[in-house]
Amino acid sequence: TDTLETALLSFPQVVVYNMSGGNLFHRFLELFIKVPYVSLVNLISEKELVKELIIEDFTVENVKSEIRNLLNSEYRKKMIAGYQELIDSLGKEPVSEKTAKLIYTDLKNRS
Repeated sequence: TDTLETALLSFPQVVVYNMSGGNLFHRFLELFIKVPYVSLVNLISEKELVKELIIEDFTVENVKSEIRNLLNSEYRKKMIAGYQELIDSLGKEPVSEKTAKLIYTDLKNRS
């Protein structure tokens, strides 16, 4: 939820995630969890608005590179424009009601 809150505040970010067990555990999880992203921002947007450095991509060099990107005004503008699209897509309807409807629709379409 932190990534979504950060996006709603239009604050540039990079998502980093590491877990104990490293690559082996990550590969095991990939067998069961079929989502293209880990951050709510990207999951809701259905595209990469924020860079995700997960497990093996979470390196000092990659973090440095993404921080440099965040300092680039054009990169930030593009990210914030994506945030605005996300905010617009969420609409004015209370989030809990909208989420419940989305879950219901998804479950209904699966059956």
